[in-house]
Order: sequence, then C-alpha cells, then structure tokens
Amino acid sequence: MWANNETGIIHPIEEIANLCEDRNLILITDAVQAAGKIPVSTSGIHLMAISSHKLYGPKGIGALYVRHNHELPKPLAQIHGGGHEKGIRSGTLNVPGIVGFGRAAELRMEEMNEEANRLQKLRDRLQEGLLKISGTQLNGSQDNRLPHVCNIAFSGVEGEELLKRVNQKVAVSSGSACTSISPKPSHVLKAMGLDPDLGRASIRFSLGRKTSEDEILQTIDWVEKVVKELRE
Repeated sequence: MWANNETGIIHPIEEIANLCEDRNLILITDAVQAAGKIPVSTSGIHLMAISSHKLYGPKGIGALYVRHNHELPKPLAQIHGGGHEKGIRSGTLNVPGIVGFGRAAELRMEEMNEEANRLQKLRDRLQEGLLKISGTQLNGSQDNRLPHVCNIAFSGVEGEELLKRVNQKVAVSSGSACTSISPKPSHVLKAMGLDPDLGRASIRFSLGRKTSEDEILQTIDWVEKVVKELRE
C-alpha cells in the first residue's frame, strides 16, 4: 500500500522501488488511499491500482497502471475476448465512468495541496481534542501520514458498542471502511501489536472535502459524551 487506509501511514515507496529495481522484482502498489490526497508517481512501479471514488469521481471505475517498457512479466488476461486494454481485460468500456474519473483526477490535482493543508489542520484539531479524553491513544505515527486520517484507541469501553453509539451522529469505522461491520479487531492494529480489546475499541476518523471546523468540534463533543457514558 502506498498509504495505509486505517492509520494513514505513508510507506517509503521510493525506497521500496529502488530495492525492487536492484533485485529485478515486480513492484505492485495499492495507491487507492493515496492518489488525489498526496503526490504519487509511477517511477519504478510495475503495477499501481487507483480508484475513482476516492477522488470524488464516479463509483465503480478504477485504473490499473501497467509498466509496459520493462522486461518483467505483465499480467495475464483477466477477461478474454476482443483484446481490449492491451489484451488484459476485454469487454465494453465504461466510457462515462472513465471520462468522469479523468475529470475528477484533474480537479484533484488542481486543489490537492490546498485541500491537504486544510484537512491536516482539521485532522490535527480533531486528534488534539480526542486525545484529551482520558485513556486514549493515537494508533500509528504522528509523522508521515495522510493529511485526512487518524486512528484513535479508547480504553475502558466495549468496541462494538462504542462504534454503534458514535455512528448515531458521526460516520466512522473500526478498521477500514470496507470492513466496518466486522466485530473482529483490525488486522492492521493487531500486526502493530495492539491488544485485541483495544483494537476493537479503536476508531478510524476520515475527513473529506465537505468536512467543516464546526463538524470537528461537534465530533469531539459527541465522542467525549459517548465514551463517558459507556464508562459509567
């Protein structure tokens, strides 16, 4: 992953690419969470996946970058037929989705830096307020993170009940948004050495283009109220 979707940690892709190049290895990166939020590059990458909906484009459309000017093997055909997409995936193309995806990417490039600065300030304000609640901790490093994500652990509460209560007013997830209904502790937090109970009582907060400062303050108040009630 270029950047982790649960903690926001950005991985050293350039260093990894250099290691792979030295050893003649194929490097595949999931850049879905990073593209449009931070600068990404195909330099040294053999395969890179990105998704439109993360750029505020149409849902159901994505892209796979394939490095063709390299001797290492390319993907085998996923769907056979008319030979579309250089023989990798045949079938009628979703032209409106592709056009919308392209336009969304253009818009994100235009505003990415400014929006990243805005979101980082809001994220830091949210994080600062939540960490004032006793028995909380930040999961992951303070540094080298996506500007819009933070993951906070709340000790002394039952994770599933915490998530249900917070979600009454604020849309959050435990772990990735893709597995938000799973009661199991996040495999990412588990791999980081977090206690399973604390992992289940961890919440991923993700900000976006429409997130306002008022919403940040309301979220801090609401989460503090929920945690206090659950601990009583």
